[in-house]
Amino acid sequence: MTWTRITDQDEAVDLLPAWLGRRLIGQHGKSGLLLATGDVIRITSIGAVNMSSDGLVLLDVSLD
Repeated sequence: MTWTRITDQDEAVDLLPAWLGRRLIGQHGKSGLLLATGDVIRITSIGAVNMSSDGLVLLDVSLD
């Protein structure tokens, strides 16, 4: 499986829901992401989006 790292805000927005990409890519501030498990992760920013050749998307975040 190969991974592509995307740090360009405009390109990352196309891979994420608009409310998430526009607000958090490249921005700094405290936010929380609700996981499917019901847990919340507190972050300060999303630095990049990593996309696999299989379509899996991972976020490179800075934790709060």
